Amino acid sequence: MLSGCFPFGIGVPPTPILLHDLLINVSVYPSGWTQESIEKNAYNTGEDIENISIGFRFSSPDDNISNQYIWRFVSPGVARREFDALLKHDRSTQPGLIESKELFYSSPIAQRTIVRCDRTLRTAPLCSVMAQYGSFITEFTAYIDDRSMSQTEFSHIVSEIDKNMAPIANK
Repeated sequence: MLSGCFPFGIGVPPTPILLHDLLINVSVYPSGWTQESIEKNAYNTGEDIENISIGFRFSSPDDNISNQYIWRFVSPGVARREFDALLKHDRSTQPGLIESKELFYSSPIAQRTIVRCDRTLRTAPLCSVMAQYGSFITEFTAYIDDRSMSQTEFSHIVSEIDKNMAPIANK
């Protein structure tokens, strides 16, 4: 029979992290934006355990859309490899999406971050921030057109995503 003191919580599995809890909320968007949809496991990389996406829309004479995607992987090493694979995939399907010289974001907690914009699709550039947080990757996309979302507002949303991802940054 065992006796003595054991550290609190030994043998208790950690509380699972729900991807839904890591998604941004429409409240971080400028006024006029609405949440459109949440989809689970619709954007498989082939290596992810699970994924989720959320869509937002700005309705006006000039519609705008924005999305956030989150993928969970079995380990930070697999996430690192899949980060590269996602970049490679984007290069082949969206060759205009290149590293941005105008927008910059340096996350204090993400292991990797890249900001890219595509100015070839329409008058407003489609911009994307992809970041790796341990075993997770998130990508945020939006058109920056100064009517529905400015560069400053885009950067604010990215910093809010960083805050949401903070609890899992090293997991």
